[in-house]
Amino acid sequence: MKGDITKIPDRGELLAITPHMHYRGKSFQVTAKVNDSEELLLDVPAYDFNWQHVYELASPRPLASIEKLSFVSTFDNSEANPFNPNPEDYVTWGDQSSEEMAIAFFEVAYPLNDTGETKKAKPKQEQAEDPERQKRVDAFVADFFKRFDQNEDGEIKREELPLSMRRFAFKKLDRDDDGRLDTEEVKTLANSSGSI
Repeated sequence: MKGDITKIPDRGELLAITPHMHYRGKSFQVTAKVNDSEELLLDVPAYDFNWQHVYELASPRPLASIEKLSFVSTFDNSEANPFNPNPEDYVTWGDQSSEEMAIAFFEVAYPLNDTGETKKAKPKQEQAEDPERQKRVDAFVADFFKRFDQNEDGEIKREELPLSMRRFAFKKLDRDDDGRLDTEEVKTLANSSGSI
């Protein structure tokens, strides 16, 4: 599983990272994009659900220097994992320890009396006029429909999506509340992503 944070405050310092997964969690890495290069901030090669704690950085990292924070987590749903409650289960996202999740918590210190403004993204008008970005948005929409429009009718009904998306994302994505996603709603999703 992968995740990115691109809306990072200009001021303040990153102090520590806390990874969180459940019983099937296997490994967790956090990287920072700094000056167009990736820097490893945290590497937990043998994640242990019973040993969750805060990993304090050796020295605070100025947020202004970080363009993006990313994490990659892996899971082990095999019989070889002694903590796995049931290798036969189809596992979805959930709060219970028998379900799964991957979250990174970041401890940040802001200067006193600071509003912590975030780095400015390109204005929507400028994004819309960027032909390279539009190609990425179009590719995202095409891939989304290829993956989830099971009956290929040009719309994605709730039941065509994976369980986790039905539970936790569909209501937000279905902006007109008609029980299906059309290309405009998926474009809205793509345009709201800071990583496209």
